[in-house]
Amino acid sequence: MHCRPEQAKRVVSVIGDSTFVHSGITGLVEMIYNPPPTGHVLLILDNGTTAMTGMQEHAGTGRTLDHAKTGKIVFEDLARMLGCPMCM
Repeated sequence: MHCRPEQAKRVVSVIGDSTFVHSGITGLVEMIYNPPPTGHVLLILDNGTTAMTGMQEHAGTGRTLDHAKTGKIVFEDLARMLGCPMCM
């Protein structure tokens, strides 16, 4: 995107919930800090687990690995807190 911005029409990113928690939050921060001129759509596919590697819990599920209740990242609240203009 930043290498050839004149070719970008609309930027759409798709990421799973576990991957978003583990490595996608920094991408959201970058998108908010350095927004593409034509906008950006981020789709987080939330199935409430880390399906790819064995159905483990993650920080967005509200459960620890032994399934006890714990704090939970609410993706919409995180985006609002970071200043996402469309989430305000």
